[in-house]
Amino acid sequence: MGLKNYKLILVLSAVLAGCNKQPVEQAAVEIAVDTKTPCDNADDFFDSYSYVVLDTDPAALIGEINNIDIDDDNIVINSRNDVFVFDRKGHLVSSFNNTGQGPEEYAEVFDMRLNDGVIYILSRSTMEVKTYSLSGEYVDSYKLPYYYSAMEIADGSIWLASETANESLYEFAEYSTDKREVVRNVMPFEKNESFLYSSFYPFLMQDDDKLYVSRLYDMNVSTIDCESGDVAEKWKFKFNTEKQLSDFDREQGYAYMYSATANKPVVTYLGRMAENDGSVYLSFNNFFIIGYFTNLYKFNKEHPEEGGKLLSIGLASYEGFPFLKSKPLLFHDNCYVSMLVAEHVISIAESLKIDDFNDAHLTEESNPVLFFHRLK
Repeated sequence: MGLKNYKLILVLSAVLAGCNKQPVEQAAVEIAVDTKTPCDNADDFFDSYSYVVLDTDPAALIGEINNIDIDDDNIVINSRNDVFVFDRKGHLVSSFNNTGQGPEEYAEVFDMRLNDGVIYILSRSTMEVKTYSLSGEYVDSYKLPYYYSAMEIADGSIWLASETANESLYEFAEYSTDKREVVRNVMPFEKNESFLYSSFYPFLMQDDDKLYVSRLYDMNVSTIDCESGDVAEKWKFKFNTEKQLSDFDREQGYAYMYSATANKPVVTYLGRMAENDGSVYLSFNNFFIIGYFTNLYKFNKEHPEEGGKLLSIGLASYEGFPFLKSKPLLFHDNCYVSMLVAEHVISIAESLKIDDFNDAHLTEESNPVLFFHRLK
């Protein structure tokens, strides 16, 4: 081997070593969550709520909300491969469906983000991110080296997550839109097994230039520093449910875990997170006799080990918060954002004699209503 080639290999090795980050060796703070004694007062979690009635239009009929993102001016919703843009009062701004095989089209909407007035769409099957204006006009395209199933926008980069496997052997990657390439891989796989779990979302929260992330069938929350790429374990949650993940044979793989934990009283993955006024809020689903229901756990960020409060959502009705019934679509601007179908909203409003929706002329065929419960 020539001297030039040897030096080149050394340089490349140094670059790769700097880009592929493994978790920093430090113990996560253990947090014990009491799932058996939930709080009976939603006032401990929220101080008010508001809602947005989405326009019902022949060009904007929304079924299931697959992805949603919000900024100061707009609400962008993805339902199947359709994208709908509403203003913050719920008035329809635009709608588009750019599916196809052309250079300005996407194969499917696997994930979606809104950033600086631009809509980012992750098309997993074609390994690319495409961007569009709020009116649906094509802006740009970024070709990805591997399959990814989720994304987050941070510091001008696209952060990508693998579901459980790709050839990079890393769980998360930073894609530079300037360089048009992956510039950093972090958190190597514990297993490299192809398995797609659409309900699991690994990006839990973004705060102080850090991404809070988790893995499937893992109760750890880690942080990724968006500037340095350093990874550190932050919190490890323990739930006193009837069953624990440790009760199952983890060596069997993800497909086994999916079937083995179905309809079992065990927390299989962590949900969305938010921080407000020194408290951290974590959502998670747990099976309760008749199906999966959302729980919201609130704890002190500085002293998480001291224990927090749990609120069960969907199983109970809370005074002052009659529409707190469903899981969070996301946390935005210190609000727990959820959705209820119009039929359900009408039923609750009629039973409690709430007149707020009279001017909206809701019918059972109307689009869903978004609720914003402000965190306390």
